[in-house]
Amino acid sequence: MSEVVCTVCPNGCALNVTQQQGGWTVRGNLCPRGEAFAKAEMTDPERTLTTTVRVVGGDQPLASVRTLTPVKKNELFALMKTLNGIALKAPVQVGQTVLNGFGKNKVTVIATRNVANQKETAVE
Repeated sequence: MSEVVCTVCPNGCALNVTQQQGGWTVRGNLCPRGEAFAKAEMTDPERTLTTTVRVVGGDQPLASVRTLTPVKKNELFALMKTLNGIALKAPVQVGQTVLNGFGKNKVTVIATRNVANQKETAVE
């Protein structure tokens, strides 16, 4: 038996998951989404990644980014390594694609913060 906390909704149900012949048994969920979450967590877990990437020539050195869809949990470190090698050129706009088609799920990473050119914010 495994215990997981459902993150699908604000209830945060404590789920007990047991593997049996023919599938998984989930207890403790208040809605059907919790059951689906627990089964996915046991068989093929995914996560949404939020992090930062470097910005060259910007008024800020970093821009926050996130995946548009979940990435396979076993691909997180490879995605982080890939993002670590990316340096965006300012200006950066919210929603701008930073990386497209990564991994098994063909994940897209977008910027979630505007970063202006360094010149635009300089005081004269």
